[in-house]
Amino acid sequence: MFTIGGAKVSVAGFIRQGQASPTYDGVDPVCLGVSFDARMIQRAKLVAMASLKLEQIQSLLETSDVIVARNLEMLALAVLARRRFRLAIPIVYECLDIHRLMLSRSVTGRVLRAIEGWLLRQTSALIVSSPAFVRNYFQVHHTTAMHHLLVENRLLDIDDAGDRERQPQRSSGPPWRIGWFGIIRCRKSLDFLLNLARKRPDLIEVEIRGRPFLEAIPDIEKSLAGSTNVVFRGPYAPADLPALYADVHFTWAIDFYEEGQNSEWLLPNRLYEGCSFGSVPIAMKQVETGHWLAERGLGVLLDTLDDLAPALSSMTPTRYEALKEDVGATPRSAFVASRQDCVDIVAQLATLVHRHPAGPTPVA
Repeated sequence: MFTIGGAKVSVAGFIRQGQASPTYDGVDPVCLGVSFDARMIQRAKLVAMASLKLEQIQSLLETSDVIVARNLEMLALAVLARRRFRLAIPIVYECLDIHRLMLSRSVTGRVLRAIEGWLLRQTSALIVSSPAFVRNYFQVHHTTAMHHLLVENRLLDIDDAGDRERQPQRSSGPPWRIGWFGIIRCRKSLDFLLNLARKRPDLIEVEIRGRPFLEAIPDIEKSLAGSTNVVFRGPYAPADLPALYADVHFTWAIDFYEEGQNSEWLLPNRLYEGCSFGSVPIAMKQVETGHWLAERGLGVLLDTLDDLAPALSSMTPTRYEALKEDVGATPRSAFVASRQDCVDIVAQLATLVHRHPAGPTPVA
């Protein structure tokens, strides 16, 4: 989005264990180390090690006008680097998840929040993917008033290809086919769907695609062994999305991985992806995803998981077509980010810059 919006972008950060260092439109990132999913202590050590070799990114920062620090450890390094190199450039903190340790009442949780609070006072703005992060976390745990930018996880479609309208859709059920795509990390959802599918093979089929989060679901293939109507077909590429969603009736937009915390506040990628390709979302009524859908009159909203079977049992082809038409009639901008959205976010970052150089705004 930064590049499309007219910014010149440099990238530096950590890569995940087992993943190759990515490239972004020809921009080779500077690797500061290898991190691990959900291992905060290891990541804290990684930050300490990376702070000793900030010279790797000195030239990038000295030629930039804005630093966008994506997650807490990168914010710490950004603040340290700006101080070390005596730079007068704004830092923006991008927070797309609230880790459970940040909400802990333990000594570790209090220390992390204190560190985060100190770092926030060094920043000029906050980027979040859900307004619930601001309401339920930042305004509760940090008194610093911050300008924040909402950048939802919408599907990026700068050419407005309109793939959702060109894909042939499945005929109406039952059985109703549910697609659960993306990072698969909710054991409660997996167990519930598997149990319902075994009891009611006439009612639902479930297609699971993506990457299981091994800390939560290390054994997905074993769990699904013997199941004929709940299947896991592995990872997919972005180009596969139109066909994936065309092959299901509903999108599973429910997550209990961090129930009562982050899972209630986030707005997941699959919400926007599914709607953009005409799939009807299923969500819990009381969480932020449910609020987002209720505001737009979309989807099947549940008070409890036990409401799903009655909702689908009473679902008629006519009712389903009406739900799908509601999704199709919603402005595409609710689900998809355009080229203009990219321009707008770069323009908002540019307002933070004290100096206004000619040409593209460099962003690190």
